[in-house]
Amino acid sequence: MNILIVDDQQLRHDKFIKEYPDDNLFHVYNFDSAAQALDTQKFDMIMLDHDLGDYSGTFADGTPGKELTGYDVALYLVRVVAESNWPEYVMIHTLNNVAAWSIKNLLNTVGIKSAVRPFKG
Repeated sequence: MNILIVDDQQLRHDKFIKEYPDDNLFHVYNFDSAAQALDTQKFDMIMLDHDLGDYSGTFADGTPGKELTGYDVALYLVRVVAESNWPEYVMIHTLNNVAAWSIKNLLNTVGIKSAVRPFKG
């Protein structure tokens, strides 16, 4: 199975390596890398964090420093990535409960199966 892991914390990547030893894991740490991976490869599953520590975005007025989050990755997935390349499943592993359910609701509106499973180290 091809799994995309989107998280800014190496500790979580290391845990997923142990949990999924027989799968092909693709590791990205920010929005831009996630978007590039989604543009170039089809994944069976995405493991998605919300708080990516990525402030490389730009506000509507042109001011730099907008935070790009896992919600932005999910939004990119449903708006830009071809439906034929959507994953079978998205696991939302953020500890940010409000954000997790926002991501899940977004994915539900287009029929992408997802679950909220907060990360446990």
